[in-house]
Amino acid sequence: MNFFDAFALLAERIFWSMWVSIGFALLFNTPRRALWVTALLGAIGWSTKFLLIKTLIPDQVVIASFVGACVVGFLGMYFAHRVHTPPMVFTIPAVKIGRASCRERV
Repeated sequence: MNFFDAFALLAERIFWSMWVSIGFALLFNTPRRALWVTALLGAIGWSTKFLLIKTLIPDQVVIASFVGACVVGFLGMYFAHRVHTPPMVFTIPAVKIGRASCRERV
């Protein structure tokens, strides 16, 4: 599978990963002003992991999950300043989506 085929598969999965991240955020009582950040970080983290698994490192789920979580963490620090909210409020629900999607590989 080349890069463009993997990118075409992302559209539906990004949509659902955003909604799952929002669902976890609502479960953790995330403020409404931070829900869009949670959705964005969930989509970015999951798509990073997905693209790494499908293109660069196909058999390394753990490393791809680690890189996706690191991307969410670094971007979470940036968005914490923009939204004036602690980064843990939206990074924890955003990283949970990466863990839930590990089962699709098995």
